[in-house]
Amino acid sequence: MSYAMNNTSLHPLIRVCGYAAALSLILIPVAVFVVRSGQWREGLMLYGAAGAVALFLLGVFAVLALLPTFQEQRAAIARRALWCVIPAFLLISSFIGGIRVPPIHDISNNLENVPQFVNAAKQRGADSNSIAVNPDALEMQANHYPNLSPIRSSAPSAEVFAIVLKSMQDSGLEVYYQNPAQGVIEAVATTPLMQFKDDVIARVRSDGDETWVDLRSVSRVGRSDFGANYKRLEMLTERINTALSP
Repeated sequence: MSYAMNNTSLHPLIRVCGYAAALSLILIPVAVFVVRSGQWREGLMLYGAAGAVALFLLGVFAVLALLPTFQEQRAAIARRALWCVIPAFLLISSFIGGIRVPPIHDISNNLENVPQFVNAAKQRGADSNSIAVNPDALEMQANHYPNLSPIRSSAPSAEVFAIVLKSMQDSGLEVYYQNPAQGVIEAVATTPLMQFKDDVIARVRSDGDETWVDLRSVSRVGRSDFGANYKRLEMLTERINTALSP
């Protein structure tokens, strides 16, 4: 018997759920395209809807596979259930990632003297998140990411500035503003899949016999960054410290 005949003989519920499963899988790249085109809210809603439908269908397929009525069609059910795995997995992983981190999108390694952006406002759209310092976000960061602190070095500030600039560029950041006199470097990080953009500032300053490097990373859109800005500053700090080591 051909596959077409098998598909025709399937129970209508399995066929309908199969079509819905295929649609949920197709909607994932569509959602990514919508986000990358600039309609990030609509794209994320589509992304979440595809995952939710896939998760629901996995439950439906599991129930159908357990019913004696569909015993002879379990292979067809399993094939269609596989189409739901990717959308459902993406939804679950996003949910788990979201609940493990605070709902903030602005991270700094100096909460007492947060670096202030100089040029970022010109780069960010009108609908972007504010770059004003939010005391509530600072408190949440202090509770969840207590290990971030300013980078300190005995090297001259000019040397540190050059090292920080190179470290940011080597990290894949696109530098759009640098002012050695101010000790300020600003850059943008772009996520590979969704093309979300986060602005990053490094402030190099002298403090007595030491040179300090204050860092800050702020997402342009979204309430939560799912820990992306923290990971970026952690990685950048490690890279800078390695470059500063004798």
